[in-house]
Amino acid sequence: MKRRILVWFCPILVLFLGVGLYAVLLFNRLGGSIDVILKENYESVLAGQQMKESSERMDSGLSFAMAGEEARGRQLFEQNVPIFQQSLTKELNNVTLPGEGELANRIKEDETRYQSLAQTFWTTSDLDARRRMYFSELLPRFTTIKNNAQEVIKINQDNMVDADHHAKLLSARSTRAMVLLLVFGVVLTLALGYGLQRTILKPIQTLTRVSKEMGEGNLDQVIPVESHDELGQLADAFNKLAGRLREYRQTTTDQLLQARHMTEITFSAFPDPILALSLDGKINFANRAAGKLLSKLNGEYGLPLAIQEEVGKVLKGAPDIVPTSFENAVPVRIDEHEAYLLPRVIGMRDDSGNMFGTALVLQDVTRFRLMDEVKTNLVSTVSHELKTPLTSIRMGLHLLLEERIGPLTPKQLELLLAAREDSERLLRMINDLLDLARLEAGQNRQRLEVISPQELIA
Repeated sequence: MKRRILVWFCPILVLFLGVGLYAVLLFNRLGGSIDVILKENYESVLAGQQMKESSERMDSGLSFAMAGEEARGRQLFEQNVPIFQQSLTKELNNVTLPGEGELANRIKEDETRYQSLAQTFWTTSDLDARRRMYFSELLPRFTTIKNNAQEVIKINQDNMVDADHHAKLLSARSTRAMVLLLVFGVVLTLALGYGLQRTILKPIQTLTRVSKEMGEGNLDQVIPVESHDELGQLADAFNKLAGRLREYRQTTTDQLLQARHMTEITFSAFPDPILALSLDGKINFANRAAGKLLSKLNGEYGLPLAIQEEVGKVLKGAPDIVPTSFENAVPVRIDEHEAYLLPRVIGMRDDSGNMFGTALVLQDVTRFRLMDEVKTNLVSTVSHELKTPLTSIRMGLHLLLEERIGPLTPKQLELLLAAREDSERLLRMINDLLDLARLEAGQNRQRLEVISPQELIA
């Protein structure tokens, strides 16, 4: 991966290096042109200008002498002779252009002849002879020197203009080249960025998309391995992870299906209807007995309203409903017959105590309820039927013990007392059975309270 990134960025690096080297070369060329303008041509122009000015002043010195200002003119002439010679020496040492050396040599020759004539001029005292020498010899030499100095200035100025024009052309070409390189660099960067995106970002985007789909449960995803770098290794590792997840899901699914099948088989063996309900009251599981029962019942979700209310209480946080008597049985109509179902509602909670559903067991207690009613009625009936003859027996024993019929022997008295005691014990047992029957029937429930003897007698 690192090698691929370096390979992708090498063209940009080469481009940057090329642009940098070209910029350095350009600056050197521009700097060289400026140096030529400032050092060579400018010095020649300055030397030519000084030669012109000093020659003009020397000519003015000669004119002053012819006008009668001998001392002033000679002083002016002699002051500018070294200036001219220094300027001429600079020019001779700074010849850089074609024809410039010939002009400098001619100026030197003319200056030598001019100085020789000037010495003759200063040694001649005749004014007319001076004038004839000046106009015939000195003035033409001065004019030639001045024109040649001007020509030196001109060719150097022209070269400066040409150098400036060349520098501008070089700058313009360099600007165009830099713009082209910039455009090429932008295009190259975009192309490399697009290629880098396809090489690096596209696999990452594919990995992100596949990860989201796997997060949504779609584990049948495979990332194509197109390289052997870090991204290829990541894709291969991800595919292995996805494969293991698929195997784990398949194993877990098989185990869950097996556990569900075992649960269904186990609960199908129970004769009582067993149901599992979700938090919204929908039936998620029902054993065979529950399926048969639901097919015969009418109501929301196939359950009677009373049972739904019991389930709703547990779902709202009430304790589990585990009835201990038949009084909580719910009457239902099954096949046009009345039946009684005793609901047991158990809340199903996870390890954190959060409820995720309820378990409902409907026990058919119709037969037990009828047997209980028969038992209660039988006890009550038998007790009443036994109590009537027992009362007559007690009455007869009471009369015999009072000896109204005749005297009793000791043995007879003992037997009658034993019979009366047994009849009283039997009466107490019958009364207890009657009280028990009334209690089970919900009648005449005893209410215990503290009361004073005076209130009881009154």
